[in-house]
Amino acid sequence: MRRLVIELLFLTNVILPIVFATMPDNAVALGATNITSFIMLYLIGAEMRFRQLLQPRYRLVGRILFWGSLIGYIASVACLDGLGLITKKTFFIEHATVLAGSGSNGIFALGMAVGLFILVGTKPIKSRKSINLVAASTLSVYLIHDNPYIRPWLWHTVFGLGTVFKTVWWLSIVRLIVVTVIVYVVATLIDMARQGLFNRIENRVCSWAATRINVTNRWLEGKASLVIAKLTR
Repeated sequence: MRRLVIELLFLTNVILPIVFATMPDNAVALGATNITSFIMLYLIGAEMRFRQLLQPRYRLVGRILFWGSLIGYIASVACLDGLGLITKKTFFIEHATVLAGSGSNGIFALGMAVGLFILVGTKPIKSRKSINLVAASTLSVYLIHDNPYIRPWLWHTVFGLGTVFKTVWWLSIVRLIVVTVIVYVVATLIDMARQGLFNRIENRVCSWAATRINVTNRWLEGKASLVIAKLTR
């Protein structure tokens, strides 16, 4: 049953977006959403751990899967972009990531994710404060920049990435890298500020609640002692 659920989610979130590349609303209507994609990735990782695939002997498989998918990712985008430049048709350029995938909705993107998961899961990692500091804000970075309210404004209005394919290819790559770093750093700083603010509020609320609970407990203990004393007379 677990395998069937993963296969169904793979069909919904990977195959359908490719089939309906020119009609993405149809894929969304059939279930290709960020939520189902997240569930698919979580279940794949859980299944790999359940089947004990995160072992050092599978590290070579992880390398082959990651680098093979990365090469396929770059090659598929380059081929479609090149086809668009040769034919002078923006259709191929606008759909250059149809096989590579948008987020996790792609064969090569999914392959890189699984390969990287194997590589990380089979290697012991020591705890580091710098990594933990950044990792603590990773989910918040995702929630800040990739939600339906911020995404269009951030990518199109602020950075104007809708026209990035019209510039020189190497300049587009540099621009995308710079934008990615800026978004990640700024979103991380926002979350760190949120953590500092919320931690202070949480500490004060918890201290107040603990004090009230202790006072209430002492009052209840006093009342209980009086009741017990009267009953034992």
